[in-house]
Amino acid sequence: MVERQVPGRTRPGQPDRRATLSALVRASVPADSLTEELVGATVADVLRLVSAWPSAARRLLDVGLAMVEVGSLRPRFGARPFSRLDAVHASRYLGWLGTRPPGLRRLGMLARDLVVLAFYEQPEVRRRVGYLPDPWITAVAERRRDRWADEIADHQLLLTTRSPL
Repeated sequence: MVERQVPGRTRPGQPDRRATLSALVRASVPADSLTEELVGATVADVLRLVSAWPSAARRLLDVGLAMVEVGSLRPRFGARPFSRLDAVHASRYLGWLGTRPPGLRRLGMLARDLVVLAFYEQPEVRRRVGYLPDPWITAVAERRRDRWADEIADHQLLLTTRSPL
């Protein structure tokens, strides 16, 4: 039987995925006007994205999150799990993690990159930074639909017509 992990839940002995991702949001994106709702929405989007990944990729992310969570258990970073660090120590730890050997660095920063991507996809953040692609996407889709209408209709017919064989 294949085990399908529920997004956000962890196996016994693993750090809490949501807590680590929330701490990564707070440490990786601009703090001005960062609300708990925005943190929660970002984490939910990351977990939704990850739930579509193959199990091996999800496990790799779990290893990276565990490494981030326990790697900060050093006196210079506050000697606490990452999810319980203050902003200064969390930022210092992420900076240090960025100097590690490439394999460790990429594994640890995978989650941070996902968090940043999910953060900037939030509607509130998109409006704040002036990134509003929807009108452009709609215009391009209409233009392409007009330009390729005959080809689209031919292909639709091909898909719905029974094969003679």
